[in-house]
Amino acid sequence: MAKKERKKTSQECIDELAKTYVDVFTGINGKIILADLEEACGQNKTSLNERAPDALQMAFCEGKRRVYLRIIGFMKKGKENGK
Repeated sequence: MAKKERKKTSQECIDELAKTYVDVFTGINGKIILADLEEACGQNKTSLNERAPDALQMAFCEGKRRVYLRIIGFMKKGKENGK
């Protein structure tokens, strides 16, 4: 009889995903893409246009920024787990 596979815990799934983020974004091509995303997602810019505040535009910009922060967060976790 075949041995039943143990289901992964949610933490194991997160750790595995974090390792994948590190694998994808630490090579030369990954660093190029990450630099492009940093610029495109407005990581180093404010989300608020002070001259003409617009809540919808700010929410849109924050959404783009959040994507970049998610990638960086998973990479940090993956590198910490890899120690």
